[in-house]
Amino acid sequence: MHKSDLEVKCLLSALFFLFAGLPLLFSQEQALQATDSPKVGADSSELVYVRPTGRISSNHFSDLVLDREGNAYIASFAKKSRSDDYVSITKINTHGVVEWDVGNETLGRATAVSIDTAGRIWVVGFYYQTLKFGSKLAMGGQHQNTFVAVFDSSGNCQRMFAGIAPGAAYGVHVNNRNEVLVHGVGRTGYE
Repeated sequence: MHKSDLEVKCLLSALFFLFAGLPLLFSQEQALQATDSPKVGADSSELVYVRPTGRISSNHFSDLVLDREGNAYIASFAKKSRSDDYVSITKINTHGVVEWDVGNETLGRATAVSIDTAGRIWVVGFYYQTLKFGSKLAMGGQHQNTFVAVFDSSGNCQRMFAGIAPGAAYGVHVNNRNEVLVHGVGRTGYE
C-alpha cells in the first residue's frame, strides 16, 4: 500500500471516530467499533482509532496529519464526566501506540493541526478560561478564546499564543517556507 493510501485511511479513521455510534464502515469488511487503544492492521497499512466524542456535529472540529515517519497527530477533543469538551492533542506512532495525549486539562477543543519543515506540530483551537499545556499556562476570559500552540514531536509545548478576546481558530496550514496561516473568527488580542 502506498503512503498516500495510508494517509487517506488514517484521515478517514480519525474522522470516522467522531461518528462511532453510526453504522459507517472504515473499510468494506470492517465495521467501526470504539477501541480502547489504536490498532494497526495485520499488514501495518491501516491505523484504526475509534473514540466517540459524544457529539454528532463535531466532524469539523478534528484534524489529523502524518509526519515523515508516519506518526499520526490528531487535534480533537474528548468529553469528560460532565458534558464539557476538553482539548485532546494525540500522537499515535507507526505501531498504533498512543505516545502522548496533551491538553486534557483545558476546557475547549483542538480543531486543526499542521507540521512545519522542522517537524514542529502546530495546533489551533479554542479554550475557556484557562489554557494549559505542560508548564505553559494562559488565562482567558469567560468566553471562547482562540489558541495557537507549537509542540515538538515529544509533546512538549514550545510556544503558545492564547487569545484574550472572544474567538476560535478552525484551521492551520504551514507551507514549505514555514509560513503559518491560521483561520477562524473573533477579535484580536493575544498574550
